[in-house]
Amino acid sequence: MARSFAESETSMGSLPSGNHLALGHFYRQRACLSKAYYHYCEALAQTPHLPEIHYRLAVILHDWQEWDLAEGHYQAAIAARPSRSLYFRWGLLNHQRGRLGLAAACYEQAIAADPDYLNAYLNLGSVIKQQDPPRAVAFYQALLERFPARARLRHNLGNALAEQQDFAGALAQYKSALRLDPELSKARQGLGRLWLHQGDGNKAIKYYGDAVRLAPSPQVCGHLVTVLLGQGRVKEIWAPLAQAIAQLSEFCQAYGQNALAHASNSRLSQTRQTCAQLLQMLQLPQSGETAAAAEALLFQIYCHGGAIALESENFRRAEQLYHQAIALRPELPGLYQQLAHCLRQQGRGIAAAAIEPGGSARLPESGPGQAQAAPPSNAQCGVTCQTCMGELVRSFCPEQLARGVFRIGFNCAPRFAPLATGVQTLPGGTAWVTPRRSAWAACHGVVVSTAAGAVLPDLSRAYPWRLPNCPGIEAASNSPELSSPDLSSPDLSSPDLSSPGSRSPALQQPDRPEKQQLSGKVALLSTLSGHVYYHWMIDLLPRLGLLEQQGMTWDQIDWFVVNSLEQSFQRETLRQLGIPLEKVLESDRLPHIQAEQLIAPSFPGHLDWIPPETIAFLRSHFLPNGDRGGDRGRDRASPNQVNLEQASPKRIYISRRQAEYRNLLNEAELEAVLAPLGFQTICLEALGVQEQARYFSEAEVIVAPHGSGLTNLVFCQPGAVVIEIFSPRYLRTDYWMASQVLQLKHYYILGRDLPCGPLRELMWQSPLTEDLYVEIPALRSALRAAGVG
Repeated sequence: MARSFAESETSMGSLPSGNHLALGHFYRQRACLSKAYYHYCEALAQTPHLPEIHYRLAVILHDWQEWDLAEGHYQAAIAARPSRSLYFRWGLLNHQRGRLGLAAACYEQAIAADPDYLNAYLNLGSVIKQQDPPRAVAFYQALLERFPARARLRHNLGNALAEQQDFAGALAQYKSALRLDPELSKARQGLGRLWLHQGDGNKAIKYYGDAVRLAPSPQVCGHLVTVLLGQGRVKEIWAPLAQAIAQLSEFCQAYGQNALAHASNSRLSQTRQTCAQLLQMLQLPQSGETAAAAEALLFQIYCHGGAIALESENFRRAEQLYHQAIALRPELPGLYQQLAHCLRQQGRGIAAAAIEPGGSARLPESGPGQAQAAPPSNAQCGVTCQTCMGELVRSFCPEQLARGVFRIGFNCAPRFAPLATGVQTLPGGTAWVTPRRSAWAACHGVVVSTAAGAVLPDLSRAYPWRLPNCPGIEAASNSPELSSPDLSSPDLSSPDLSSPGSRSPALQQPDRPEKQQLSGKVALLSTLSGHVYYHWMIDLLPRLGLLEQQGMTWDQIDWFVVNSLEQSFQRETLRQLGIPLEKVLESDRLPHIQAEQLIAPSFPGHLDWIPPETIAFLRSHFLPNGDRGGDRGRDRASPNQVNLEQASPKRIYISRRQAEYRNLLNEAELEAVLAPLGFQTICLEALGVQEQARYFSEAEVIVAPHGSGLTNLVFCQPGAVVIEIFSPRYLRTDYWMASQVLQLKHYYILGRDLPCGPLRELMWQSPLTEDLYVEIPALRSALRAAGVG
């Protein structure tokens, strides 16, 4: 970007360096950074050792997120003439990149140059708090002796004390900060957090309200709305919500347009359309009429969201939403019945019985006006566990290259003991596979049992399942590096299944249909979320490879059980592997079966973790010129046969515009950047699997939002560049292992945040479904870092 700015400037002849420097200052003061950059470069060409020019260039490049170039100019300026400002700015750059040790060293150099430089002390304290929170308290307390009357310092000390659960100490520091600076909004936010933590919602509302009046950022408005809802004061939420929306108008407008473009009769779509109406309503002048209309829309969103959470078996979330709906319409008995159902599914039968008859009884303790107890620390451990996923992300050693832009480490990934694989034959074996309910509520559980009813842990899974690094959970594996599972579980009718998902209501449903008896040999392939392309390709199809390894041929098997044949990729891949579709049964239609002989291959690997053997299996069978493992695949070619004579584009962008959720809201902006660079937009839903494999195998650069389409990275050639776009609240490592195995250059971008919690929860039902909004400067930075331009 910087180079193009310079090249686009008209030559101004042979001006002396001083004139270029003055023009650089002139344009910088008027925020014309491209022109300022040009003149600073011209000045530097004539006087390459002048530290001021290096400093000015570094600041512009820093703002443009050209962090590597900025660092070079900071270092050149410091080498020529070190100063506190240079060390501070270089420290800030390292701080933003996550290089905490270097950042601390730079801040210390700035302090050495000026022992009264408070900003350097505050930033150094921030680094210390990230590295060693208790030490930060001592650091700030020592600073108070030098700067006793600095409000920001007392605020930072209050934050550090609050993190150490020192409520009284934090309270005193926040109040001291406000005595020194009554306009310090952050101190009022701190007091709001403290009183909320202490269970005093009214005091929390007072201080958050003060903070909103002083500095109504979307985040602070969101905090106030959250507490107001918790206190049942719904009529007071509209003003702060409207303030937040006004500052997020670009994002909200794109959300509304996307909701309209994806309008359908699905509950998810209806929820989004209703939310888009609410966002639009809150941009109108506020009145009693608009408030009543907004409240009606909010009620619909709560009801839709509760139903979606029920379908997804997120009963805790459904409980919260039905509580909020009841607060708006307490006269509707159906809401109490739904709430009672949520409570029963969580094992809270007494509370459910108390409220179900007519809705007249007192609501249970977790109503909207009460603080809800946090679940046990490991209650959410599994594929949605943010702690474990965060550890996985860090294990790939991501390097921050610019704001929101990262490169995962090459040959840097955790190593986990592989699951033991094999095939078991179970005379009279049974299988219960929960059927798909909607696009977002796919198969939640697979339970395989012997004829005597003993559940087999190695062959059974249920959400929330474990990530390979989940602590405190016994892994069901025969590997000597892993401990044996505890097969006792009082929450199941059968005591033999051990997993984070063993308490999943999907596995406890008393209304399972009668077992369907199947004669002959039945191969069970169904898997969690087997309707999703990723899980079909990574978790289901490789189980056929395990059957092949045991020497089984398809004519030896009478029936193959998969989740569904509804989608074309499911039928195509089975044909490609030589499976006669007339021998395929769908567990969506036959969820509970007992077979004369149940042939049960193990799962090919950890959930959401692609093993090298799976990559090899898929490449051998689906790459156009790959080794398909004999003539079996060739005899039953895909109806979507690839034209191998047609050249594929070398640069592709994978669109999710046809997906029901996780859409890229500013896709047109992204395509406007990519098209001149030779990128072709691809919608994979219109392609057969072999076509998808060919596109990826011939692509040199792939840009894509996170989603199932990136499963096709298993078909890439070594050295290909991948730029994956995430929502900032849904960062996943699903495809990074494939990039490691195949030696791909993998970058990722964190999209724009929506910093208003309650608004975000209305717009999306979970981080899984959050839409994305890519920052164009971040996209350009990622492309430049990858050498694409």
